[in-house]
Amino acid sequence: MKKINLTINNDALYSQVWGAVMPGASYVLESFPSLYQRTLSDMCGTFSEAELSLILDIHNGTLLTPGMAGQHIGIAVRDSIELDGSDQKWEIDGNALLGKIEAMPIFARACLELWACSYWEDSKQPVSKYIAVMLS
Repeated sequence: MKKINLTINNDALYSQVWGAVMPGASYVLESFPSLYQRTLSDMCGTFSEAELSLILDIHNGTLLTPGMAGQHIGIAVRDSIELDGSDQKWEIDGNALLGKIEAMPIFARACLELWACSYWEDSKQPVSKYIAVMLS
């Protein structure tokens, strides 16, 4: 177990649900990895290889902010389609991709954002191998 120091902006919620900030923060930090993995697993087969390639491509250099979690992806995909024609580049139906993203719960969208951004943090494997996990 690693000890960390962090700042929590919304401590009232933690106190309300768990009675105190530390038990709540501990629960959230400990449960997130399994929730993230399960959410990505549930998402498998939702997107085509080309759609996932577009999502990865547009997240190169993206800095996520906690207050916008789950909201970056819809904005980024829409902008990339409307301004850069990324749907044509990847030969996909841009409106269909936007529909899939908009239909997802915000937590699932946040997980997809993290998945896409994490590739660029440590991109030692080929894109095709990284994407393959999300296809089956």
